[in-house]
Amino acid sequence: GGAVQGGYNPDATECWQEGLRIPPVKIVERGKLRKDVWDLIFANIRLDIVSEDMRAEMGACVVGERRLLALIDKYGHETFCDVKQHLFEATRKMMQAEIRTIPQGSYEGQATVYFDGKNPGSTYQIRVRITVADGRITFDYSETDPQTPGFVNGTYTSSASATILTFLQMVNPDIPHNEGMVEPIEIIIPEGTILNAAYPAATTFGNHLCPPNADAIIRALAPVIPDRVTAGWNQLLCALTTGVDPRKGEKFVDIGFMGLKGGSGAM
Repeated sequence: GGAVQGGYNPDATECWQEGLRIPPVKIVERGKLRKDVWDLIFANIRLDIVSEDMRAEMGACVVGERRLLALIDKYGHETFCDVKQHLFEATRKMMQAEIRTIPQGSYEGQATVYFDGKNPGSTYQIRVRITVADGRITFDYSETDPQTPGFVNGTYTSSASATILTFLQMVNPDIPHNEGMVEPIEIIIPEGTILNAAYPAATTFGNHLCPPNADAIIRALAPVIPDRVTAGWNQLLCALTTGVDPRKGEKFVDIGFMGLKGGSGAM
């Protein structure tokens, strides 16, 4: 959906120009498809094939629900909850043990974002201060530059996700991914920065801020854990191809993320 095929609208300056905004709403209610909601969503999407992706996701949810309920039926609700909490607590301790292997202190890193979507030659800085103390780690982006006037902005969720994913590359890969994993991690990203743009900013290109976000973290921690960080990542080269398949007369959209994560294999 949105003004352009592929969803990346370089002319966008606000969220309404980027696509249909859908608040939390039920597509399936009590096991039945809400056709009115379904039709509303897919009336705003160019490619019919997207509906197949949605049906696959819905099917995965049904399978997950079925298996979870079977697990509870087998062991009982109380045992299930007790084991879940034990898993969270064990995971938290594993993550804290990893954090304690990093020397306590504060470390700073910085990376550059090139082009804001509006002004050629523009640059923005992502700055992070990482503080390690008492088995906890804090990523503070308070000194990061303000949001851009274009669509090169991130949201808190995408930036926090990039932060956690980058840090996970530096710790024991056997740590389970659950609530306990993130409990010792604090992430501060003030609203109004390029990593947490204030509503109604355009944010479609925010996922492309993840590599420089990671680079800032790598630069901060490289001096104290050099054996656990990679080389910095290259800037993303992305190409969008659209057209009509002459064999079927169907539209297609293909986004090629070329050069993604280049250089990260080096140590």
